Amino acid sequence: MRASAHPEPAPPGGFAGATPDRRRGCRTACASARSEVTPGMAAFDEETFGPVAAITVARDDDHAVELANSTDYGLGLSVWSGATEHAVAVARRITSGAAFVNAIVASDPRVPFGGTKRSGYGRELADAGLLAFTNTRTFWVAS
Repeated sequence: MRASAHPEPAPPGGFAGATPDRRRGCRTACASARSEVTPGMAAFDEETFGPVAAITVARDDDHAVELANSTDYGLGLSVWSGATEHAVAVARRITSGAAFVNAIVASDPRVPFGGTKRSGYGRELADAGLLAFTNTRTFWVAS
């Protein structure tokens, strides 16, 4: 879903808006952030693509994992922390196709990339992506 398609009214100071960036001479959206996003809002429940950050505050790690796993989507996640091992432990508890610790979600042609749940099936890129275009055949000759 495009950022401009989210129908909720913006919380005060929480969403800069996804308006066309005329400075570039094209119809791209400006970077936006929406705070106070909760389950039930399109910004939380839908898979949003665009320069948008939907911000949901969790009480603790368990609540953060519960929130992340409650969506129907699972393309990628990013966990940030000064304690890398702790962030890895949290990321392992969340269902997604890709997990990034102290880094933004990105793809690299050297490693497989793809989602879980309603974010898609299969992988693209790397060896796993190439296998999607192959047909495995069993050929057996009895003696």
